[in-house]
Formats: sequence, C-alpha cells, structure tokens
Amino acid sequence: AGQGSDGRGSFKGGAVEEWIEQMAKRLGNYRVDIFSIHDPSLPIQEKKEHVQYWRFKPGIFSRLLLSTYKLPFKKSHSQLFYLPYYLWCAIKISQIKADIIHVHNRPHFVWILRLLNPKAKIVLHLHQISVMEEHRVRHPPLFRDVDLFVGCSGFIIQELLHRYPIEAKKTAVAYNALELEQFPVVETQSEKRSRVRQELKAHDDDKVLLYVGRLAENKGAHLLLQAVRDMIQAGHKNLKVVFCGARGYANREITPYIQNLHETAKDIKEHVIFTGYVPHSEIGRYY
Repeated sequence: AGQGSDGRGSFKGGAVEEWIEQMAKRLGNYRVDIFSIHDPSLPIQEKKEHVQYWRFKPGIFSRLLLSTYKLPFKKSHSQLFYLPYYLWCAIKISQIKADIIHVHNRPHFVWILRLLNPKAKIVLHLHQISVMEEHRVRHPPLFRDVDLFVGCSGFIIQELLHRYPIEAKKTAVAYNALELEQFPVVETQSEKRSRVRQELKAHDDDKVLLYVGRLAENKGAHLLLQAVRDMIQAGHKNLKVVFCGARGYANREITPYIQNLHETAKDIKEHVIFTGYVPHSEIGRYY
C-alpha cells in the first residue's frame, strides 16, 4: 500500500491507496493483509473485520540508512533506498505465508519478495509510465519472478510489452473504478448543482472547466491555466476553471509551483478558483 490507511479509506494517499482500500472491502471471503509505511496518527498494527493492517516504522538502523541515502550524491531510485521497508515487508509476508502478493508501482520490491516467498504468486500492478523506467526495472529476474503484470489501462500494458520481453499472456488490464453513489448524476438545472456553482462564484451561464488532481508540473496544471488565459483573451469571458487539488493527497503545503500558479492567475482571478485539498469523499460534489 502507500502512505497508510485508517480502514475507512486512504489516509494519506491517492488513487492507488483508494484502489487498495476498495478492493480489500470486496474480498470478504479472504484474509487481506495491507502493508504501508507508518503514520503517527495510526497504530502500528490493527485489524478490521477480514483486513489486517501492518505499518512500517523505521528503527534506528533504518533511519541511519535512509538518512545516508538522502545525501545529494544518492538517488531515491537506488535499490537500497527502500531496503528497510521492502525487507520488512518480505519478512512479514513470509511469516503469514501469503498465497498472493499484490505489489503496486514498486518493481524493485519484487526480487526480495520472491526470494523470501518462493511459493507465492506475485502480481505487479502498474499505474503509471514512470514506473517502467529502466532504473526501476533493471533487475533481470523481474520478468521471471512476476506471475502477472496488471495495468490500469490498455495503454500501460501495451507500453510494457513494447519496452520489455514479457509474454502477453502474463498481462491483464484492471481499470480503476469509482463508487457510483459518490458521483450521482445531477440534472443540469438542479438546486444542488446551482448551490455548488454559487459557492464557486460561477453563474448559470458560465462555462466551467474542472481540474482534479495534484498541483504538480508533470500534471500540466500550468498548461491548462495558460489555455484558459488564451481563451479569455480571445473573448470567452464567461469561462471559469476550478483547480481541485493540492501538492499531494492531504498535503496543503504551498510549493513554489503552486505559488507560481496563483501568481499567474492574478490578472484573471475572477475566472480561476483554487479549492485546495479536497478529500476523496467530497470530490463527487465538484463533478
């Protein structure tokens, strides 16, 4: 898992953590063990119904090793950067004798998981192209050790097959999904819709663009802002854009990039709305 869970939904994570939580709920006939890093707000271990949560809290040795690998000449993509965490995961998983190990976005975890869990089936679930970069998957036995490669889209799987010597029969697509109750269909002129638009200072005749995601350069929020500026200058005065998101999930820090977005929007501020961080449970109302 990612950065922790409280059993009611991802605690400090995004799409991957939400996927894990929702899938775990639906596996009621099985024991599910979720591994993540520890957060001070959560216990080291807890069990809720059929789901057991394990959270990694670095000890003295781990903290020393991690501090060493944070020096400028070290790289986070080093195999050793996550060593304390994935070694801990591998040992714990071997102790519970897991049948299936489902790894999200961490191909460099696979070798130690396979070494300590030779009989388990290993699924590597890929959610983004950057995970396929050579420095992350350079360990040659990876393609032998993984029993099934899963992608969140057909494009991800096709890109994987194009880059690496993997048999197509060892791949599958599992699309991300959503709770329909959280995203109800709202009539165009409904009172609920009008109320949300009033909160955003958007009139009924305004054309509203909605951006939902992290405010980070690789997501391209600045490109959308520039496009809106160009359209307003071209005469589309009834256009508004709503940026729904923050630096990261549950992270309200104002980074230089976010500050730059606000600065760029100053002269068209009546057309731009920044909501800041919005919990997943509330995001449906913006849609």
